[in-house]
Amino acid sequence: MKVGTVLSIEVDRGIKDPIYCRSRVIKVNHQSILIDLPSNVYTKKTVYLTKGDQLLVSFVGEDEAVYQFYTEVQGRKDLNVPAFGLAYPDQVDRIQRRRFVRINVAVDVAVHCPQLTFRPFTTVSRDISGGGLSFIAFNGIELDKGQGIDLWIAIQMDTGEFHYLDVEAEVIEIRKETKKQIVSVEYSTLSEEHRRRIIHYCFEKQRELKKKERI
Repeated sequence: MKVGTVLSIEVDRGIKDPIYCRSRVIKVNHQSILIDLPSNVYTKKTVYLTKGDQLLVSFVGEDEAVYQFYTEVQGRKDLNVPAFGLAYPDQVDRIQRRRFVRINVAVDVAVHCPQLTFRPFTTVSRDISGGGLSFIAFNGIELDKGQGIDLWIAIQMDTGEFHYLDVEAEVIEIRKETKKQIVSVEYSTLSEEHRRRIIHYCFEKQRELKKKERI
């Protein structure tokens, strides 16, 4: 983690749903991490943290792995710009590798072919991650390994808000099954904003699964 690193922050105050926000590191030492004023990822409004707030923080490292840690807000800090101090974590966990962990979940996907070798169709995913996804295609749709395709992905966050993400992807594997095929793709062109939305969505689904396991 270094100055300029983008942080995805989950604020859990225990009285209602967590607040999801984003911030940047402006200074770091062995005792604290100073961040600029975070903004809500949905409303874009400033989120004012209070001393003692418990946070779950994640960021993408230089090795393109995702790291996560728990921390506590130390309070407002006086710098040239408004800032908050976070306690330096005792432990930082590496939770995803470059290819990212895939979550088994069905999201709506529209598939288009720039070469017009097949008609556009809509389907659902088998799994999704920050690096790619797999979707169901019926037999008769001609897809080839290495082929470039365009995707429109619809994801619904815990708040109920939908995000529609346009992605260029490359087919990396096709598995034939009875009456259908499972097509795995990697994103070839994906904005960092869209990638963060997908990773955030995967975090939410992971949290849902963990809650179900505890019931």
